[in-house]
Amino acid sequence: MGFDPAATYEDASIALEPEDLLVIYTDGITEAMREGIDGLELFGTEGLDRVLSEYSSDRACDCTELVRKAIAAFTNDATPSVPTSLRQV
Repeated sequence: MGFDPAATYEDASIALEPEDLLVIYTDGITEAMREGIDGLELFGTEGLDRVLSEYSSDRACDCTELVRKAIAAFTNDATPSVPTSLRQV
């Protein structure tokens, strides 16, 4: 996890109730890519929200597995890519 030393951070708290769902994810989830009509298309927070909305109606399923399957379907099982700017040369 990276932090920007120039940023300002605040403490916050929330009370979780039974049946609440706390989701912590990396940008690798929302930045999963596939070729789209206008170039690369991201899974995005919209894709994650869509999957989690499906999960909320079925508490017996595995949320992590639903997200994995959704990303695999979205990317057509492509290997995750590393942006050119992050590749080691």
